[in-house]
Amino acid sequence: MNNLIVGNLEISASDLPDKISWNDIPSAIEALGGNGWRLPTEEEFATLYHLFKKGTIVFKGEKYWASSFYQNYAWYYDLSVGYSPHILLKTEKCYVRLVRSI
Repeated sequence: MNNLIVGNLEISASDLPDKISWNDIPSAIEALGGNGWRLPTEEEFATLYHLFKKGTIVFKGEKYWASSFYQNYAWYYDLSVGYSPHILLKTEKCYVRLVRSI
């Protein structure tokens, strides 16, 4: 499966293998070699959600981390309830779909 290019955004073809805490994402990206991969911003997640609703991309779970955070909390999106950000403690686990700017 190939990565998807939308404008200047490259979207990973698949999620990270397992749910992961927000705090552990940097080391997971490092293990993949870095290469500019990161969590999507809220605006970028809107693009991902639109592609999901059209059936262009598939997610394996419901709750996905986004890049926004405040102190010990980070934003996530629950695809089962629509495009609406929620917050969780960074130690909780959600799925991750990485993106990078090209």
